[in-house]
Amino acid sequence: MSTHQQLFQQTHKVLQVKAVDGDRGIKNDIKYSITGGPEHLFGINEDTGLVYSKAMIDRESADARNGAFILEITAMEVVKTGGKGLSISTEVTVIIEDVNDEIPKFKSESYVAEISENAQKNTPVTFLGQNMIPEVFDHDQGTNGTFKLFLEGDDNMFEVTPSMGINDATFMIRVKDQNRIDFEQTKVINFTIVAKEVSKKGEETRASVTIYVRDQNDNPPQFLAKKYEVTIPENIKAGAIIAKIKADDKDSGYFGTEGIRYTAITGPISSALVLNNLTGVLTMGDTAFRFDKEHISSHYLMVEARDEEGLGNRNTVELIINLEDVNDNHPIFRRDYYESFIQENSPTFTNPLIVEATDADENGTENSEVRYRILRGDQYGNFTIDSLSGEIKPNGVLDYELLPGDAQTKMYNMTVRAFDLGSPSLWSDVSVMVYIRDQNDNAPLFPVLDYKVTIPEDTPGGTPVIQVNAKDKDGSSPNNQIVYRIQTGAKDKFVINPETGMISISQGANLDPDLTIPSTTYYVLEVMAMDGGIGSDKLTTRVAVNVSVTDVNNKLPRFSKIRPVRVSEDIPIGEFLIKLAASDSDKNSVLRFRIDYSKSEARNEDGRRIELSDFDWRGLFSLNDVDGEIRTAARLDRELIQELEL
Repeated sequence: MSTHQQLFQQTHKVLQVKAVDGDRGIKNDIKYSITGGPEHLFGINEDTGLVYSKAMIDRESADARNGAFILEITAMEVVKTGGKGLSISTEVTVIIEDVNDEIPKFKSESYVAEISENAQKNTPVTFLGQNMIPEVFDHDQGTNGTFKLFLEGDDNMFEVTPSMGINDATFMIRVKDQNRIDFEQTKVINFTIVAKEVSKKGEETRASVTIYVRDQNDNPPQFLAKKYEVTIPENIKAGAIIAKIKADDKDSGYFGTEGIRYTAITGPISSALVLNNLTGVLTMGDTAFRFDKEHISSHYLMVEARDEEGLGNRNTVELIINLEDVNDNHPIFRRDYYESFIQENSPTFTNPLIVEATDADENGTENSEVRYRILRGDQYGNFTIDSLSGEIKPNGVLDYELLPGDAQTKMYNMTVRAFDLGSPSLWSDVSVMVYIRDQNDNAPLFPVLDYKVTIPEDTPGGTPVIQVNAKDKDGSSPNNQIVYRIQTGAKDKFVINPETGMISISQGANLDPDLTIPSTTYYVLEVMAMDGGIGSDKLTTRVAVNVSVTDVNNKLPRFSKIRPVRVSEDIPIGEFLIKLAASDSDKNSVLRFRIDYSKSEARNEDGRRIELSDFDWRGLFSLNDVDGEIRTAARLDRELIQELEL
């Protein structure tokens, strides 16, 4: 017996056999030959008995028996005569040591199988087709021929058993997680089965696995609604559609939606109804039965659906038929008309303005559901109405002055309609009057920033000076009624008419600056215009009135004290006697002097007045009209005139 490593080369020496001739004294040659066994793999030197390999040796080949080759070797004696001598045969066993030259192999390159949905854990898949042989083999010896089996890409839904094999194994793929095998979720599952040697080299082979999930009738029909509720008129006609019942089924084919049949309808009035078993459409039957809402307002029935063409799983759903009342009543307002008041600039009414109408049709139906809208009378969109509650509100604040209508009374006369939701809809109208109350929100306004006027100082009391005029944009009285008064600056010299705004000189007042302390030629009057608002609502505006007082020549010149002048009668002509001094309080006055002879007189020594007819004394003295100097103009005679008073 000889042991050799697998796959050794051709002409590799295996072993040497030797035969000994038992005859004594006769030494014949011995020839060796292989007379049995795989001669195509092994040869022998006929002279030396050396056995050698003739080809590559594979331990796993069909010629081997568990890795061993058995050779029959014959030794034959060669006689000298050339004939054949005696022979003897022996058996030689050549054991081939294993080399890991095989990889695990599946009997099929790929596998196709099926499994029923909801299959329990450890249920094996069924391989489809005769060529699907669930076997794997590796003819290496020992560890080299030991392999493990596992799955990849199955998402842990399956497992393979056994998990390990030696040389060959028939495997089975079975369910590991039954909750994941659901036809409605996954119809085809693809993954890989792997056979991998446990040796260090670890050769492996893969085969694809396709598993089809077979549908089972495990889902009952499911209605699209938890319950069906319809409303129909109580006078529905025969053949009219009442409801459309619809169900589907997650299963496939006749197990699923395709096989659903609507098999029954049950309830007190079921005999009066017709259910289409294919479409689920429920219609009114042609019977003597008639709905009567006043008797029964709602009917309750059950509809049944089954899959597998009406023979499989079943499910039921509730159908509620509500009867609709006929719309034959108009909404009626609780009042013949409505009115309310609202302040200008107010976002709400003084009291809430709510119109209300009721409908005698059945409560809870569209026939008795009332809605509201403003039909006309609000062309500017100043109001809105809640369509459900009927409450009317201003759509923002209102400006009394911008609204049309009489200055004292502004009113909206709107028409509000109440209508029901029946078909056809019925309605009623009511008048709603809204009165807008003016608010004192505009102060008086003067057309100018200030007034200016000039008057002479001798203007008598009671004389009108200037009229101020303010306007108030408020739209009603007394808010737009204005009164005037002088707040400051009059100094008792001026008064104002509170209604007209006319400013006049006060009675008895004197504007002469020389008579005022201090001297005043300019007055600034602060005039206030007040509207008719009450209390804190009163609004005012102020304006300045500038009054300039101009000088007038209305004052007499005044002489300074004049002393008597004594002269000798022999004084020369042209001699200076006295210089008169005078003043005038008028502004920028220019004085001139003259002698008023009508008021002058001359007297003699007896004190008697001398008439001009007796003696013309007017030429005795001269007066300079500019500087007031008096000089002698003629010779004086005391006997004629003793005293002269000019």
